[in-house]
Order: sequence, then C-alpha cells, then structure tokens
Amino acid sequence: MKKIMIMGLVLILLLGIAGCGNSDQTNSNDSSSDGQNSAANGVTNGGNTQQWPTDIGNIPEFTYGDIDRVEKASEMYDGVKFLEYHIYYTNIKDGAGDKYSSDLENAGFRESQPPMENESSINGVTTIEYGHDIFTFETEDTIYNINVDHWINSDNNGAVNIDIPVNPEGGGSMDNNNTEGSDEVVDSDTGDNDSSGFNWNTLSDSEIPKDYPHDIVPIVGVDGGDILGASRQEMGGMGVSYVIVFGVNDSVANVSDKIGKELKQNASNAGGTFNSLSNQVFMGKIDNYEYTVAIGDGKADGYTTTVDYTVIHLAE
Repeated sequence: MKKIMIMGLVLILLLGIAGCGNSDQTNSNDSSSDGQNSAANGVTNGGNTQQWPTDIGNIPEFTYGDIDRVEKASEMYDGVKFLEYHIYYTNIKDGAGDKYSSDLENAGFRESQPPMENESSINGVTTIEYGHDIFTFETEDTIYNINVDHWINSDNNGAVNIDIPVNPEGGGSMDNNNTEGSDEVVDSDTGDNDSSGFNWNTLSDSEIPKDYPHDIVPIVGVDGGDILGASRQEMGGMGVSYVIVFGVNDSVANVSDKIGKELKQNASNAGGTFNSLSNQVFMGKIDNYEYTVAIGDGKADGYTTTVDYTVIHLAE
C-alpha cells in the first residue's frame, strides 16, 4: 500500500475533534483525587513506582528533577486502547520546562500548545503547562497522536503526563526499531529507517484544489513532479484543510533545501512564522493559515522523494 509520512497540523486538529486529549494536568498534585477519577472512568491502575517507565518507546525521559511517583493506567476510547502515564516530580531544576520541550522537539514531537502560565488565586503558586504530540497511526475514521504534556510550578514540583494510543492492527508506534506490522521506508540519502503513516490513496482528488491559497503558502520545490493525491476538507466549523502530495524525482536533500529556503523567505516577507524539524518538516503560521510541509523518501511510491503540503485555513 502506497504511503507517505505526514506531520501536518491537520492531524492535531482532527485528533482534537476526536476528543483524545489529556485533562489531568490541573489536578496532578492530588493523588487521591486522581485515583477516584480513574476509577470513575473505568481505568485500570497499574500501580505506583519511582522509575521512568521502560515500556514507552522512544519518548525522551524527563531528567530535570526527582521522581516522586509514577502512575500507569489504561482506558478504551472508541475501540482503541490508551495507555496513560503520570510521572510526578519534586526538586525540579530551573529552566526544566523549556529544556524538556527541546528534548521532545529533537525527538520529532511538535508543540501542540504554547506554554501557558497560570497563578493560583488561593496560594499564589504559578504553574506553567506545556503540550507536545507526535503522529503515531491512523484508522479509517481517525488519526491518533501520542500526547506528552508536562507542567512545572513555582514550588519546583511538576509532572509529565503521557497518553499513548495502541494501534489495534499492530505496528505504527514511534519506536524506530523494526516492529512487526509497521511500514518501513529507508531514506535513500541517509539510509535511516523512516516509518510512513499516511495513506495518500485516501486523497480522492488528482489536482490542486481550486481555492488553495497560493498567495499565502506557495507550492515550491515540486517542479516536474506529479500529484499523487489531493483533498479539500471542511473541518466541522474549525476551518478548511488542504492536503496535496507530490512525487518528485530529485533527492530528499535537494528538495528539502529548496522548499525550506523559499518557505522561510515567504514567511518572513508575509510577517508569519517558520520552524524546521530535522530539515525535512517545515511548519508555521501566516495570518489565519497554518502550514506544514513534510518531505520524505519516495522509493516505495516510484519516486525519489515525496512531498506533502498541508495547509489549514482557520475559521475566523
């Protein structure tokens, strides 16, 4: 089955529509309350330890404080099992929130929300919350991410909350090892394994949508390439998403370099933002448009390189 890696922001929005978020952060200091909530939601608690979980794949370990306790639970949502981990810390070092965010982003996670600071009106304690996620697999109906949220307060306490959806068909984890059931693509430039996750055959169109915002996010770096699939989708009042996938017979490095330079210049000229992950995933926001462009090996699809443009026009 032909597939391409996609890390577009559309995944984040679609996951939010599916209601697969984590809401435990604000009550994470209350262990008795957390246990009661777990029982009420039919969660099976896996017990408490004081060690970083060893069964969560390649999620970076938070090493900037002392582990107080670790709680593990599981729950079913729409036939998909979610593993939930809550790792509580004391004696957290200064700057740990930003450092751990950097660790996550270096591991391929994206920021799902900017840091949010809140001050308690009761005791004056200030808490900063961070959110990150990464695509892990899709079903016919929904796209699922691994969510890693962490919070730190002015008393140097905090927690890391992790939600991991378990692929009911096997495979599709973020573990880069050769897992049975996963799709594996080898990058022709680097020789690294790269798991693809998005089936572009589900994109029904064969041309760029007529109202694609070329003046906001110009399509560059795909000269002489072919459109493998495209779609335009209304997102339940949240906006409109555009996805276009190209096959290009030029190296990943050359295509990434050209696209990155031109998108960065375009964002600068338009007063928008531009971010790069591993020089193969570019994302940002211009006016009311969020964009992600992912470049990957295209050998499995008969091309040297595949390029995915995902643009979301947010509802005003």
